[in-house]
Parts: sequence; C-alpha cells; structure tokens
Amino acid sequence: MGEGTLRFVPEAALTLRFDFERDSFEPDQIAVMASAYDRVCERLDLTSNAYSVANDVVAQKIISIVQAGETEVERIASLAIEQLTSTL
Repeated sequence: MGEGTLRFVPEAALTLRFDFERDSFEPDQIAVMASAYDRVCERLDLTSNAYSVANDVVAQKIISIVQAGETEVERIASLAIEQLTSTL
C-alpha cells in the first residue's frame, strides 16, 4: 500500500449511514455482512480493502438486504450483485 492510501475495513464500511439508535446488528450478523461484502467485491472485481464510492454502494446494498431479513451469506451476495448490476 502506497503513501496516502486508505485501508478499507469492511466492518467499518458496513456502519456507514447506519442509525445506531434505530438499528443494531449482532456480531454474527456483522460477520455475515463482511463475508457477503468480500464475495460481492471479488465477483465485481472491486478491491475489498480499498475505499471507493463503489465499495460504499456495495456495503449499503448489503446492509439494506440484511435489514430486510436475509441471513445467508451467499444469498445476500447474490441479491446484492443482482440488484447492483440491474441498475448499471
């Protein structure tokens, strides 16, 4: 990693625009979201350990899918990819 490069931490990204007063996630849910995030980034050829607007969009999509009740890593990743690529 070069000078001036930010290191992206998936768990931190998953809290972006997250209302802690209204919503909360258990540690196991955070682990599931982080795994789904890594899978989506890999499939979309994004670097999961670097910050970008695309990474933020992926994280927000995963949060919304989990908030809707999905709990399986692969299903979350598949839904995120489906929803993200259908808007491209």
